[in-house]
Amino acid sequence: MDKEVGEMEWNDGRLDDLSKKVDDQGERMDKGFAKVDQRFEQVDRKMDAGFARLDRRIDQLDQKMDEGFARVDASFARVDSRLDALNHVLIQSIWTFGIGLLGFAGALLAVIADK
Repeated sequence: MDKEVGEMEWNDGRLDDLSKKVDDQGERMDKGFAKVDQRFEQVDRKMDAGFARLDRRIDQLDQKMDEGFARVDASFARVDSRLDALNHVLIQSIWTFGIGLLGFAGALLAVIADK
């Protein structure tokens, strides 16, 4: 058979060259993937550190909110006790007014009955 123009003859030397090129390309790819792996590890560390800072900030905010709600609860407790005291005074005043009114009505009836 006649060989076509442009067809190359593959001999052991050419196959060895191709094998070396493939091996070299594989080594370059391994080095590139190693760099990518290192970069992912850096990103993971940065993200872990960032999430740790975020967790601390959320914990601080949670503590501040708890303290703020405790102050609001204490304020409501003071207002509640003041309203209880006002309620007690108003009830006493109503009873005093009612008894005074009954006494006045009794005195008025006595004056009217005397005439």
